[in-house]
Amino acid sequence: MTTKTSTKKPASSQKPALPADIPFQPPAHSVSLDPALLVRDPCNARETNPEPSAEQIASIKALGVQDAISVRPRPDGKFGVFKGWRRAQAAQEANRTAKAEGRELQKVNAFVWEELRDQDGWTRMLSAIENMHRDPMADRDNVAALEQCLLDMPKEYLATASKALGVRRGAAAHARAAQRLDDATLRKAVGEGLDL
Repeated sequence: MTTKTSTKKPASSQKPALPADIPFQPPAHSVSLDPALLVRDPCNARETNPEPSAEQIASIKALGVQDAISVRPRPDGKFGVFKGWRRAQAAQEANRTAKAEGRELQKVNAFVWEELRDQDGWTRMLSAIENMHRDPMADRDNVAALEQCLLDMPKEYLATASKALGVRRGAAAHARAAQRLDDATLRKAVGEGLDL
């Protein structure tokens, strides 16, 4: 008796099908790029506040860039960043100070959109969507997430996690206390620079 085996991958591991009228499909894999090769793409939709915050730089110094950016090749051999420019700049800053701070140089994972070389409209649209659909977390969600991640963190990783989050020892207890504040008081405390 022979058994028929299927060569079809399970549905959960298959790449979701995109509508047929989408002309440019996302790259299947990211590549590792030197941050020195990254420049802001002129079609990057974010014009206001394009610089990374000090907190983002500290996080990337501690953990590296966790989510791949999106770039398209340029004629000069560099890559134009149209999604993730602040992460790219934070990695550049992390590398600028790496030797003095005793850290290794970082690379950045990037999706390279070869097909978008001459597609400014499509590139700008993807960049706009990336930024338009992003809402910041509520203050209450921030302090709850901070408390939980620090409480769940194994002791051997607490120093790295605290550095990445930009908090001091004991921040979980401070976050727990902050969660007991009413919304108006919590907003005011955050506005005045709540220091966990």
